[in-house]
Amino acid sequence: MKTVEKIGNLFDSISLNAKGLNYNDIIKNLESKITSVKQILPAKCISHILINQADLLKTYMGAYDKGLNGNPQDKLRAAIIIGEIGKKKDLSSLKDIVKRLDLMF
Repeated sequence: MKTVEKIGNLFDSISLNAKGLNYNDIIKNLESKITSVKQILPAKCISHILINQADLLKTYMGAYDKGLNGNPQDKLRAAIIIGEIGKKKDLSSLKDIVKRLDLMF
């Protein structure tokens, strides 16, 4: 098993079993590490947290929508993270997901 997969499994376990963690702080710290498309590991970790936390995913998608007209770096981070979530979870149930992602480009 690759190191990235092991880290992903760790974050899966954390997000399923550690209800008292301050996920927003964890996500904020990880987001600060995503400075280019090459920094995929923090995005993978965020996706593993969000995949099991439906409320956080909704909040994050809302933040993504607000950032569409903002900082290009924020848009890049959002696209990478949403892409990583989409690799593991069907996001088609999110309202207008295709339209929202098309706005990215």
